[in-house]
Amino acid sequence: MKKKKIIFTIISILILLITSIGTYSCYNVMKSDTGKSINFSQNNILYNIFDNVYALSYQLDNVGKKEGVPKYITGNKNATESFYRTNILYTRETMNEKKNIKYYAQGNNNSLGNTNDDIKNINDNQELKEKYQWYLKINFDENGQFSYDTLGCLTAPNQNYELVWNNYKQTYFQYLENDDKDVVVHNPTNTTIYFAVPYKINNNSIDTIAYYNEQLTTTNIENIVPLAAIAVFIVCLFILLSPYETVKEIGAFKYPAKIKLEILAVGLVYIFVGTIIVIYGLITDTLNGYYISKLADLGFGNYSGFILGAMNIFSWTVLLSLCMFVTYYLKSFFKEGFINSLKNNTLIVWVIIKFKYLINKILNFDLHDNTNKTILKIVLINGLIISVICCFFIFGIPLALAYSIFLFIILRKKFELFKHDYQVLL
Repeated sequence: MKKKKIIFTIISILILLITSIGTYSCYNVMKSDTGKSINFSQNNILYNIFDNVYALSYQLDNVGKKEGVPKYITGNKNATESFYRTNILYTRETMNEKKNIKYYAQGNNNSLGNTNDDIKNINDNQELKEKYQWYLKINFDENGQFSYDTLGCLTAPNQNYELVWNNYKQTYFQYLENDDKDVVVHNPTNTTIYFAVPYKINNNSIDTIAYYNEQLTTTNIENIVPLAAIAVFIVCLFILLSPYETVKEIGAFKYPAKIKLEILAVGLVYIFVGTIIVIYGLITDTLNGYYISKLADLGFGNYSGFILGAMNIFSWTVLLSLCMFVTYYLKSFFKEGFINSLKNNTLIVWVIIKFKYLINKILNFDLHDNTNKTILKIVLINGLIISVICCFFIFGIPLALAYSIFLFIILRKKFELFKHDYQVLL
């Protein structure tokens, strides 16, 4: 039997590891098999990218509000102030939170960017082409004339970005007409900006790219569900085909099965739901690269991928282990007999049996027995004293302490007397 237990345990661990690793390894496969990617022809995505233009140009000009803002807008004081607050100050504050929009800007003999990658030369760098899924160069000459270059990006052509830019200005700056009907927003001048979006999207970002990526990630999770169902089927089938007498001697199955059915069912539901929520979050943030970046920020560096994989595999192992146990537990009902299992494993039956035992004790209590009379008197007197002490509220604590000490002394003397009488009798 011992040899069978060892063999079963080894096979169980191997099956759990294989199914867990297999499910985790399909994350990226399912992601690529969906055939879906972010559609950069959507105006709300492009508007969100172009929204950085004025803030970047303002920083490159390196001038104060009084000298700088009139370059971009012709309007009354209210319109100018509103443009400055919304399109300069607010955009500058939120640019770092748009983690999926990488940029490098040049103008007025200045330059600035939020990435160490040389995205201005991305067309000549195959490694960067494999890292970024979309990139674009836009330029404003000395007269503010807009021009663009897709830099050989396969996802950027067949799009008139000059028209998109003009539509962006017409749509996005309509609110300024509330302050000045004759307001005019001018293009920046002598400014060149390179924009790029990586393949690994960070969903912990306020840009619209993260929003659309979450929609695709949800689809990827739906595609992973059938693979997870296959893994569950494999572990459950293994338990069904394994010898029942061997499985029930394994501690991981035997001891939890002793818990009463009602308590066990509630506990399993909570654990199942909690594990599924954790796995859902892990899949989402694994696919969008959030955990990799977080682990890297914490200093794990090259070990980030290994740690993230271990987290995912462990979570799947827990879920599949729960499926194994539930299968064994249901199998035990058929092996032990459904009625017998309910009698022996349910809390309500246990309570009924204990209650019947207590009722029988009360009904068979003999008041004519001197020992029973003495015990009953002691219990009643003790209950009366405790009830009186409880009436003193906060003062009942020292009274209860004094009563306990007194009771201890009395009981100690009684036990010493019993001990002495026993020795004499012996």
